[in-house]
Amino acid sequence: MRLLLLSLFFGLLLSGCAVGPDFKSPAAPSVTSYTKGSNPSEITANAKDTHGATQHLIAKELPHNWWTMFGSEPLNQMVELALKNNPNLESLQQTLLSAQQSAYAQEQSLTIPSIDASVKETKQRFNPAAFGQPSPPSIFSLTNASVNIAYNLDIFGGIRRQIEAAYAQADAQAFTYEAARITLEANVVTTAIKRAAVKTQIDLTQKIIQQQEELFHITELRYQLGAVSQADVAVAKESLAKIKNTLPDLDNQYLRLDHQLAVYLGQLPSQSNVASLNLAEIKLPQDLPLSVPSELVHQRPDILVSEAQLHAATAQVGVALSGEYPAISINASYGTLSANPSTVFSRNSAVWSLSSGIVQPLFHGGALKAQTEAAQALLKSAALQYQQTVLNAFQNVADSISTLETDGQYLNQSYQTYDATSEQMNLIQQQFDTGSMSYMQLISAQLHQEQSAIALSQAKANRLNDTAAFFLALGGGWSEEAHHPKNNPIEK
Repeated sequence: MRLLLLSLFFGLLLSGCAVGPDFKSPAAPSVTSYTKGSNPSEITANAKDTHGATQHLIAKELPHNWWTMFGSEPLNQMVELALKNNPNLESLQQTLLSAQQSAYAQEQSLTIPSIDASVKETKQRFNPAAFGQPSPPSIFSLTNASVNIAYNLDIFGGIRRQIEAAYAQADAQAFTYEAARITLEANVVTTAIKRAAVKTQIDLTQKIIQQQEELFHITELRYQLGAVSQADVAVAKESLAKIKNTLPDLDNQYLRLDHQLAVYLGQLPSQSNVASLNLAEIKLPQDLPLSVPSELVHQRPDILVSEAQLHAATAQVGVALSGEYPAISINASYGTLSANPSTVFSRNSAVWSLSSGIVQPLFHGGALKAQTEAAQALLKSAALQYQQTVLNAFQNVADSISTLETDGQYLNQSYQTYDATSEQMNLIQQQFDTGSMSYMQLISAQLHQEQSAIALSQAKANRLNDTAAFFLALGGGWSEEAHHPKNNPIEK
């Protein structure tokens, strides 16, 4: 009893101590800009329509439903349907639930004394001849009912470090789920925009094919009249064949994107009913929220995954170190023991035991030291991996800003090219109306105009997609304050 009381006293005295380093969140990079110099305040383009509007980088929080900034209800419905039905996302959610419940189960099993009840009856044939007695053998019974309690005192914090590591791993799984969710949102948006852009290219290509067919038929008629050579007919035929050859590839691209969208939405490609989008109806977000660099580490789930893994590795060092310290346990049992089942619960049948024990590791052939060094090496690795994740995240944002600037410049050039071909087309149309230009020249001008229209639509789609990629690089509207796993405790 004295040993037990002493164990309890020291356990309570030292319950606030835990071996190993205490985890602290790494400091955010001390920079004020994502790119060299200062962050741009706006990204300009030729404002011919909403896709060519100037985009303003402003300091405000990105909304969690950022895809609504594209102003397309069909697009909104696609994202919501994907979040509801995507099997991979649901699988990660179940994995998260498993990790959280496992951490909770480990906490309960390690911090609360285990209590077990048992009832046991034993029959045994006893032969007195084993002790040199001539009496005949006899059979007796023993009935034992008991309650057993066991508890390990966590004097040096090894158990607390195990629980800390388990919850850190659950946090990592929670952030992994959030990263998958925002990636799915971005994939749906970008795939839908690509599909709409390919549909526009298909429509414009079909118009070009019609124009090329007209040009080819005119060339054949003029050859029959002797106005052009057979070489001119061959050139017109080759030009028509080339543009027709581009159509199957575009059709295949559209179908593959349609199939991919169906899978994102949790549908079979053969049974999907994904809405068709018109590229012109998808608006370009003009106000682009840009968080300060010091906040990025709290807005990107992939960074927080690495931080949680760093936290777990820190706790595991404490777990390894605790193996070098004494372990104290307390065990107690109370029950009854009787040769007659009818008297098993009588006062005279009561039996009890109370014990405490201490185990001090003395020699393990260097295994304990090696385990500690291994945990410390993993901690250093996790710290370096965290640094790399932060570097990659800042690169993503910097690349996204640079890409948006390039998109604006390319869109300007595409607008200028389209304007030039349109002006040329109008001029040739006027000259054709007065009889000073041939029909072949008119068709050729129309062909160039349609080709520049395809390039312009692709430039618009690139700007829309890269805007979505910019939102993803900033964390997809995710907020640590609103979504941290500790704000969503496990129901106990």
